[in-house]
Amino acid sequence: MGRRFIRLLDGQLQHLRGHCSHGNRRLFYDQLVVAHLLAFFSQILADIIAKGSDFLVRLHKTARYEPIEVRPLTAADRAGGVLSDTLVRIGWRAARTAVTQPLRLVEIAQPDKPDRPLRLLTNRFDLSAETIGVIYRHRWQVELFFRWLKCMANFGHFYSESPQGMTMQVYIALIGTLLIALETGARPSSYDYALMSMAVAGLAPLDQILAQAAKRRAKCRRAAEQQRARKARKNSH
Repeated sequence: MGRRFIRLLDGQLQHLRGHCSHGNRRLFYDQLVVAHLLAFFSQILADIIAKGSDFLVRLHKTARYEPIEVRPLTAADRAGGVLSDTLVRIGWRAARTAVTQPLRLVEIAQPDKPDRPLRLLTNRFDLSAETIGVIYRHRWQVELFFRWLKCMANFGHFYSESPQGMTMQVYIALIGTLLIALETGARPSSYDYALMSMAVAGLAPLDQILAQAAKRRAKCRRAAEQQRARKARKNSH
């Protein structure tokens, strides 16, 4: 897609300001920043462009823009739920917007909210409208993956902000999780991960750790069976 690195942000305005502020090294050159803007701040987008990166953000309903040109939709765009693809100028007064260049506004239908389409703003004109929608949807899948990783492997934060360092940390966490699954023969949990970390650190022997993990899983299975039994008795009355 032309960018080597995609950065996903949590949508909090103060977080986005911190990443995009002048002199902040956390926003590198050659990135595609994907975020959910709760309100509209054109200076943030101007900072992203100034650092040589691109953005794909969801606009709040209060954002103002001026349509310039309607771009044609392909059959693939329409099949992907794209409602419109428009060249726009953001802001309502030239003196109150930091981005003066035309941008691209893509509206995507939401099946569960037909009256509230997604309004996605980007400075990428080389991507199809369908691809714009796919990137934003995948943002949520990536967030769900990291939520699982945080719960499973106590993945609190990245120790490195380089693509190589972040990739290595994710692989280490995934490999550790898979090794736990192979060793225990069951779906791993955060409790298993914590126990195995103790074994790796030499705080307890592996056989003792495995016995404790098996004991905990058996207890969880009994609790789940009792819960199902109580629910079945309740539904039968």
